[in-house]
Amino acid sequence: MELRCAHLQPHRAFHFGQRGVGIEASTDFAPSDTLFSAICLTLRGTHGTPALEDMLSACTNGQPPFLCSGGFPYIILGDQPLRFYPSPFSLRRLDTETRTRLEGVGKARWLSESLFRSYVESGVVPDFKKLEAVSALVTAQEFKQITNQYKDLQQAQDGHLQLWQVGDVPRVAIDRVTSAANIYRAGLLTFAGDGGLWVGFVELNRKWCDQYLKTILHVLGDDGVGGERSSGYGQFTFREDWWQNQTFPDAMSANQFVTLSYYYPTNAEEAEAALGERSAYSLDVRRGWMGTPGASNLRRKSVRMVTMGSVLDTPPNRNVLGGLADVTPDTFTGGYTVWRSGFALPIGLRGKHG
Repeated sequence: MELRCAHLQPHRAFHFGQRGVGIEASTDFAPSDTLFSAICLTLRGTHGTPALEDMLSACTNGQPPFLCSGGFPYIILGDQPLRFYPSPFSLRRLDTETRTRLEGVGKARWLSESLFRSYVESGVVPDFKKLEAVSALVTAQEFKQITNQYKDLQQAQDGHLQLWQVGDVPRVAIDRVTSAANIYRAGLLTFAGDGGLWVGFVELNRKWCDQYLKTILHVLGDDGVGGERSSGYGQFTFREDWWQNQTFPDAMSANQFVTLSYYYPTNAEEAEAALGERSAYSLDVRRGWMGTPGASNLRRKSVRMVTMGSVLDTPPNRNVLGGLADVTPDTFTGGYTVWRSGFALPIGLRGKHG
């Protein structure tokens, strides 16, 4: 399977909202359904409503032109990006002997590409070093390069190498009636140096992707993605010089796969086949407000999806896994359906896992 990697270098910071206590928090990744929605809105803006309707029609028929991962961290190592992948949930189910030998591997949130590739291709995690501040594992050679290249940053942070971090900034909301000020804090995702987020695409319809995808990414970089865009966040530069292909095992020829996107099984049979006894997964409730002008006060229906990094059994006789979830609010009268993307981006697992 060919995974096309797009690198989004932020101008300032990103905000991808999640609920917090007394704060509008942010995640340290871009949810795949958020990116899919942003691509759809940009397609409508650049090529018109008919182009978007044609794409959504193909998606509802189980033939999406592309599969989209979440947006995951990358840093610059030398003059090339070092990409990180979500740690597969099956790493938390290692046997006692292996868990002792690889102490800390099950608690890490991110794996460098070389460690992730080793695991999905052979089921083996080679020797690694842990970047504690970002809960990521890298190879010993990568760790040496990182600590050498970012030694000034490490010294400035008293040894805590925070290559990316979620901080927060104060915000003020003004009551329209009383003009009273209400102070709150908003979470922001920032990166050291020229790091940012990368997104993986599987181009199922090469003609469609050649026609639209690069243009969409360039325009989306100017418009911004995620929240706090009115404050200048979310804008990025699409690094077309790093528009790279990576080859991974095909999920349809493997017994199990790890998904790099949120996954919404389209029927009970698919869910039963995927969420078997050998699976290792987590569920997340996806919710949020509509972004359509005139309907931004409406909350989309919530839907439960399988999270990124989940390891699942491969359902038989399927070319595309998952689909679109109808999240149209009951009170919405706009005349069209509101969708949330739940297409899995599956990476096949080889060897003995979990």
